[in-house]
Amino acid sequence: MKKDLKLLYITLLSLASLILVYFHIMKRVFKDKISHNDPLNKKVVNASIFGKNCCSWWPISHFIAFTIFAYIWPQYWKHLFALGVVWEGVEGIMEYITTPKSEKMKFKRTRTESGSIEYEQWWSSSSKDVIFNGGGILVGLFLKRKL
Repeated sequence: MKKDLKLLYITLLSLASLILVYFHIMKRVFKDKISHNDPLNKKVVNASIFGKNCCSWWPISHFIAFTIFAYIWPQYWKHLFALGVVWEGVEGIMEYITTPKSEKMKFKRTRTESGSIEYEQWWSSSSKDVIFNGGGILVGLFLKRKL
């Protein structure tokens, strides 16, 4: 494996590890009320094309991260896109694992009526995130070409 590709994978695995640590800290502190207390889950942009409560910092963070990664490693944009899709699979597995056995899994992503948060369940895989990843990749590639 090329050294720069290895660095990309290490960077993405480190980010994934940080997100898992963040989840465990949030779980300890807020128990089953993570989604309502997660500062990254607060709606900050109104983009109804992606759902009634979109968008919180989570999809925006996907866009920003993938913009940066594509700018740094433009030659590996296909890897970035594929790994983003794989991560959504990991989130789907985490959603299954973290749903208490006494509860049904919630497949509807935006259930709150107030619209103040985006996700009712903390771990939620989302096709929207893949779109934000792809958009970030395109912007990163464009910036790399123009700057």
